Amino acid sequence: MHVDLGGIAGKRVLVTGAGGFIGSHLIESLSRANAHVKALLRSQVSCG
Repeated sequence: MHVDLGGIAGKRVLVTGAGGFIGSHLIESLSRANAHVKALLRSQVSCG
């Protein structure tokens, strides 16, 4: 799927879940569209 990100150039964008599959691909696409990207990553948490 292709989304037109032409209007995003120069805008500031915050992406949560940047370490996941979708978030990482979203950051890549936003960066290619010249957006100013900030990403939030969750630190490693031990479950159990």
